[in-house]
Amino acid sequence: RSQKAYSVALMSCIEADPRILVVPVGAKQANVLGGKIYNLAENPFKFQQAVLVGAQNGYYGEAEFKLDPQNPDYVKMEKQAFRKLFGKFSPSRGDLVFSKTGELLGIMVNDTHCVVLKSIKTTTKFKFGNNVLSEQTGGIMASQKFIMNSLPIHLQ
Repeated sequence: RSQKAYSVALMSCIEADPRILVVPVGAKQANVLGGKIYNLAENPFKFQQAVLVGAQNGYYGEAEFKLDPQNPDYVKMEKQAFRKLFGKFSPSRGDLVFSKTGELLGIMVNDTHCVVLKSIKTTTKFKFGNNVLSEQTGGIMASQKFIMNSLPIHLQ
């Protein structure tokens, strides 16, 4: 991939998981950056299978997942059910997870669990610019870390 610069004015944490940060990007900006905008899965549990796309290593693979009744915003990827489609397949944090219909299901938060993105509702916002020091990012990050540490250990 070629590298492109993009000036970010705002970054937000999403409600579903404090580790996931989003930056608003419109269709025109996505096109210039060489990105693609995906729709969220309308019915993420229609199929118990997903396609994983490696965030760093460019691999693709299929996996089955199980719902977690205690943590309905997450699914557990079944490691024994991974099937490599392309590249060295080793799911890890940051990998994108798609439904069999090509919609975005979620993002891997560790090597076994995926946060299901039912919406992109944001919580904390970081504004960038001339007044970035007044944004109190240290306190914001501390509160996000507290939320993450409150998750069950297998989701951390």
